Amino acid sequence: MNSENKEKNIDKPTPDIQTESENPTKAPIKRQKKKAIIFASIVLSLLVILPILSIIDFDALFGLGENEKDKDSWIHFYGDQYFGTPNYNEDIEKDEEYMELDRMLYYSTGNETFQIIDDPQEFGSCCVLFYNYFKNLKNGDHLRYYTLFTDRYEEEYGKTNPFTKKELRYTPQKVYNIKVTLLQSTYLENGDANGEYVGSTMHYFNVEYCIKDNNGTYRRDILSDMSRSLVFEVLETDGKPLINDISFYRYVNSDSKN
Repeated sequence: MNSENKEKNIDKPTPDIQTESENPTKAPIKRQKKKAIIFASIVLSLLVILPILSIIDFDALFGLGENEKDKDSWIHFYGDQYFGTPNYNEDIEKDEEYMELDRMLYYSTGNETFQIIDDPQEFGSCCVLFYNYFKNLKNGDHLRYYTLFTDRYEEEYGKTNPFTKKELRYTPQKVYNIKVTLLQSTYLENGDANGEYVGSTMHYFNVEYCIKDNNGTYRRDILSDMSRSLVFEVLETDGKPLINDISFYRYVNSDSKN
């Protein structure tokens, strides 16, 4: 046999010499053994899988269940450590690649979208708030950043929320692709459910942005150049808006933003 024929026969299956027609009495026995083996395998698999299924918390796995659970316990983070060595004195404007990105704030009232360059007052007090918010991120100015939040935020979330006021110190953040969209505004004529903030207005905004070379000092729920939508609750009292909450969207089917 030449080499060419060998290559042709490599993948050709070897015929089964002992066929059922030649051994009619043994074939049924083989089938019965195979069925018995398959059945035993199924039973064994169920014995292994069922106990495991009984201890899985499917509510937690698929985001079902009570909304009263700790609002931050389900947030996905990429580890507890920084992604890189923080440089708190970095001049991000020396990063030519970053300076070529779209670093403007796009502010939308729902019907119109405006590119905010250096005059946010023209578009209202909430626009000024967000302009200063991202300015403080770019400058790494965590002290001025803290002044943009209500006292209630610090009291209620100061130790648990990832955007905490007391413990957070971050490097200059290379934020870009910044989009802020007003979702809803509600005038609290009689206050909120607790009777607080009478005469104030509560605004809800969808906020999106990316961070180039994210080192994790401000956000560890996204990696570099990723974006994850946030909901900002802004309380405006006597014409002065302050951030009252920052939260993540939980799941598509959730009725609560928390």
